[in-house]
Amino acid sequence: MIVTICGGSGFVGQHLIQSLLSEHEIVVLCRDTKETVNKLKTSELNLKPFLNSKIFVISYKETMDTYSYLYGKSYEGIDNINLYIIKVHDNKNKIDIFSIFTKLINSNVIINLAGENISNRFIHKKRIEDLLKSRISVTKDIYNIFSKKECFKENRLFIQASATGFYEENSKDIIDENAPPGNNFLADICIQNEKNTISLFGQSHTSIIRLGVVIAKDGGLFKVLKSLPAISFLSNRYLPYIYIDDVCLAIKHIMLNNLSGVFNFTTPEFGKTKKVLNVLNYRRHIRIPVFPFMINIGDKRGILLTVNQKIQPKALLNSGYQFKVSNTKDLLHYIKTKNN
Repeated sequence: MIVTICGGSGFVGQHLIQSLLSEHEIVVLCRDTKETVNKLKTSELNLKPFLNSKIFVISYKETMDTYSYLYGKSYEGIDNINLYIIKVHDNKNKIDIFSIFTKLINSNVIINLAGENISNRFIHKKRIEDLLKSRISVTKDIYNIFSKKECFKENRLFIQASATGFYEENSKDIIDENAPPGNNFLADICIQNEKNTISLFGQSHTSIIRLGVVIAKDGGLFKVLKSLPAISFLSNRYLPYIYIDDVCLAIKHIMLNNLSGVFNFTTPEFGKTKKVLNVLNYRRHIRIPVFPFMINIGDKRGILLTVNQKIQPKALLNSGYQFKVSNTKDLLHYIKTKNN
């Protein structure tokens, strides 16, 4: 199977590529080929040996240039075809843009993880607009490629990343995939992103994955906390989270079973925020007590930790998926194992 991943050079994307390599070829569709190749070459997950043998990188511009040339459209960017056809990402495998384009349009699954990371920088009105635009524009670019008759493939599965920010941020109820949306900037981004996806790709072969806070030893919340003072959360709120291995395994489960619909990507057992943070800070014995309102002061990113959501991955469980990390006890085991 050939799998196209958008956002493949990011934290989740690199882990997903690593998990798929043994069984599938991966095409990474990106904005900047050079930057993406460099990120994959320097990845701590040892992806470099697989570049241009199992992992192939092509930009949106290279894709449209190649389409224009192959299907009779005049395009001044590739007048000198002899120079264009030998454009390679390394000299060893001699992979040209045309061969990568062929793999791209023959991909069986498209996974869109692209979009600016919400937690990276301070949240303000302009940045909220940029966060939404970064998601909407990528999805439209993907559609513009794969909706062309020469690139279209019947029953191709499209998997779109969203987030549990879709739901009400402070709820006493158990939340499954049928729960109504919330009313804040995170919910608005998720709602518009999902509506845009469905309007372009339809529902019959589209999966929306609503990711909780992703945890891994080399990224996500764990990496953020390592750079901050250890905190002890003085609240009984619930934090929807998921271990990185389950993100990858659940996506593979959706792929292999050709599932469509909405899927919550969170642990089956609800995790209290203070327990999750205690697990991630297990080696740090001196902790600063913190109330939720202290995190939210002056920065809207605090909502990522101060939500109170008991989110159930009902659709995944009903489809037969078995979680590797179901609760904070499992999480502590894997965090300790990964750090030994």
